Amino acid sequence: MTPDDETTIATDDDSSIETSEGPPPEPDVPDQTDPGSFSDPEPEVPENQVDVSDIEEGPPDEHESVSRLQRPSVSVARARRHTSGFSGQCLHFVWRCLDGQHKYGLSDANAAFRASKHLRTTGTPPAGVPVYFLGSKHGHVALSVGGGRIRSTDWPSRNRISEVKITDLAKAWGRRYAGWAPDMAGHMIPGVVTSTAAAKPTSHPYPGHATKRDDKGATVKVVQDRLNHHGARIPEDGRFGPATENAVKKFQGARRLEVDGRVGPKTWAALWR
Repeated sequence: MTPDDETTIATDDDSSIETSEGPPPEPDVPDQTDPGSFSDPEPEVPENQVDVSDIEEGPPDEHESVSRLQRPSVSVARARRHTSGFSGQCLHFVWRCLDGQHKYGLSDANAAFRASKHLRTTGTPPAGVPVYFLGSKHGHVALSVGGGRIRSTDWPSRNRISEVKITDLAKAWGRRYAGWAPDMAGHMIPGVVTSTAAAKPTSHPYPGHATKRDDKGATVKVVQDRLNHHGARIPEDGRFGPATENAVKKFQGARRLEVDGRVGPKTWAALWR
């Protein structure tokens, strides 16, 4: 099939639209969870010739020694070594680049999207993170290389791997860009550096009362998101439990605030700096 052939693309509401733009979408098949059922294609570019000079990384932290995922310079270099293969196996491709473990039990890109603990829908995805698209039975995931671009399977045609703007792939395939995550199934990716847009979002107004242990709801999710932005690794589930309280106390201590585990006006303001 050529880019000029008409194809029918499924939309989010399961209706169909006719399009003649762009390459055919990724084959809509589930990823396999058995790593033995695949073999990586031979790298077509020698590793020492892969350019990752544009990849910015953060410094190592105390959690990195136990992380099983690769830093952006490694995962992006791996992605750029491949120019073919993995047709219909987008999640398997991203797994391989990040060294993700198949025991995570993710069947396809939609499952990986649902399993993300720190999904972001604003800001430019930093290099080395999974980028998700919805609008088909199994979804699509690609690896960000920074600057609003991804390295994707089945682009610009089936069985090819190349780099493309997020907006261009979404338009050509009729998919909805759903966001990115600094984790894979809750496992944090070390060395991720967020863009200016993601790092400095517009501050939410103080809710008028302290957010504290046993609170639930949207305000708690905002607090958890800001704590994770500052280096915490807690679920953004809207429940102010012991993990969130401990993260607040650690944040308060690091900024010489009163360590009470409550998000009052001073702690709230500090979370947005």
